[in-house]
Amino acid sequence: MSERPSKTILIVTTAIITILILSINNIGSLSNIVFAQNNNDNNNKLVITDGIASGDVTDNSAVVWSRAKDRALMHVQYDTDQSFSHAKSETLLVDKLTDFAGHIKLDSLSPDTIYYYWVWFSSASDSTNNTAKSLSTRPDSMIGNFRTAPDHLTSKPVSFVVEETLVDKIIVDGTVQEEYKAIQYFQ
Repeated sequence: MSERPSKTILIVTTAIITILILSINNIGSLSNIVFAQNNNDNNNKLVITDGIASGDVTDNSAVVWSRAKDRALMHVQYDTDQSFSHAKSETLLVDKLTDFAGHIKLDSLSPDTIYYYWVWFSSASDSTNNTAKSLSTRPDSMIGNFRTAPDHLTSKPVSFVVEETLVDKIIVDGTVQEEYKAIQYFQ
C-alpha cells in the first residue's frame, strides 16, 4: 500500500470521533445511519446514491445531506411525527456545480426533540413540489431521524468518546504496507 498523508489520517480520525460523540449522545442521525439501497436501475438518475445524513444539529436547527446521480431537485420533508402529518418541506437544486450533492438547513426546530426527515429527488424540470406522493410511490426515498440538542439553559449529562488510531508501517518485499489499529476509550 502507498503511504497515506498524515492529513488524511487526521481527517478520518476526526470524523470517527465526531460520529462516536454524536451517536453516544443521540444527537443527529448518526445513531441511525441510513444507507441507500442498491438500485440496479442505472437509467434512473433520481436515485439517492450515497444515503442520507443529518448533522450540525443545534437546539433549533439541523442540516440534511444527500446526493443524486444527475441534476435534480432535492426534497426534504420533516416532522416530529413519523407519519409526517404536519410536515414542513424544503427543496434545493443539485447539479454539476454541487457535484449533485445537496445540504438543506432546517431552521426553527424545537429543542431536545426527535425529528423525522424524508428525502427524495425529482426532475429538475418539475415545477411542482411533488410532496403529495406517499412513501410507497417513492421507492428511491429514504427516511432518517435526529434529536435536536437541549436548549442552552437545560443541564443534561453528556458522554464523550475518545478514539485513537495507530498505524504500523510494515515493509514487505520493499513495499510499505500499513496496518490500521483502532483503539477506543470510553468514558
